[in-house]
Amino acid sequence: MNRKLILAAVLALAAAGLAAAFDPTGVLPGVLRREKFFDGRPASYWKRSLLEGDGAEARRRLGDGGAAAAPVLGELLRDAAPGQSAEARRAAAELLGRLGPDAKPALPGLVTALYDPDPGVRAAAVEAVRACAPACPEVVPYLTDLLFTGERVKALEALARFGPAAGHAVAAVQVCLRHDDAAVRRQAARTLVQMRGYALPAVLDLRECLTDPDPGVREAAAEAVGHLGGAAWICVEELARALADDHAGIRLRAATSLGQVGARAKPAVPALQALADDPSEEVRRAAAWSLQRIEPDGRPAS
Repeated sequence: MNRKLILAAVLALAAAGLAAAFDPTGVLPGVLRREKFFDGRPASYWKRSLLEGDGAEARRRLGDGGAAAAPVLGELLRDAAPGQSAEARRAAAELLGRLGPDAKPALPGLVTALYDPDPGVRAAAVEAVRACAPACPEVVPYLTDLLFTGERVKALEALARFGPAAGHAVAAVQVCLRHDDAAVRRQAARTLVQMRGYALPAVLDLRECLTDPDPGVREAAAEAVGHLGGAAWICVEELARALADDHAGIRLRAATSLGQVGARAKPAVPALQALADDPSEEVRRAAAWSLQRIEPDGRPAS
């Protein structure tokens, strides 16, 4: 009886091998390996298709598949054995970036790809995570880790898309405000703008950024402190000085933020009044609005 069972098993395996040899879709091996499937084809089939020629047809079909294709694409991202080409993984990450929130089923693969040995795969994975925000806030800790790598600017851009949901990353973003690279400081300040009130722990660093040599940093910092409301009163002096900046965008953000600070911005009233003759109509309107917030009807705000 045992011999019959062994023989049956051998015959079954042989049949499976023959079927696999004559099955270009790889369905049976895919089933045996428990691969993810899309459109009746396993992940290994889609990997081969992406690598054949320019892979355009496979890209089109997977791209049109929406959320149904995401599990296969996620599985491809986790297939990073040493010596393997990164081309299929890059293609998978790029396609997930186009899916937006529909990419969420591929999240485990995207998290793996954030640490891929290939820089192109890593960059595409960050973009994909950014595109599916805020549907997957569970990736925020992984993006936070990337703030200490060469992918920090892209990670900051992705965190900005999560807005207040990325509030737990504020301490790491705060460190980026002190980075030597102005591009990093600029994006860190812009990310804090989106975090709104969660940026409060970074208020002292934002105050320093109001005098940063880079105008993009100064403008983003001026906007970010405004979202802290009255808690940003310690920035009033720097905001008042920013009202004389050569860049109209900085004057606009500083004027608006002073109004958001409210009554505690009263020391900046003379500087705001001086903007009545500003060449920018937007700046003039922002200054008038802020003066009303600080001193309604010309009386000190209570």
